[in-house]
Amino acid sequence: RIDTVDDWSVIEWLGECDVNADALVANPQNQKPDGLVELIEKKGGEVTVRDIQRSSRRWSTADAAEAGLENLVQAGLACRVDRPGTGKGGRPTSVYRLLTHVDADTTS
Repeated sequence: RIDTVDDWSVIEWLGECDVNADALVANPQNQKPDGLVELIEKKGGEVTVRDIQRSSRRWSTADAAEAGLENLVQAGLACRVDRPGTGKGGRPTSVYRLLTHVDADTTS
């Protein structure tokens, strides 16, 4: 997440992410898929590809939803966090988190 403190840009690391430094300083306004950020914000700032598929006809296929989310990652607006499966048969999954969203989890 990038914040401004006393007219300085400050990076607050919220965990591991696949975004490189160039993407963080890029101007993402021309790369942002319309409505996707707002949709993710409505979902609490964190979604899976399946969440997006279920929420919008525009991204109703897995490929379209993943492409839109990856565009946000490349634009420096989101990061992908790969979560391992659970011991009870749960599958590993990728979660996309908005970097502009206030992260309430301070344990990472």
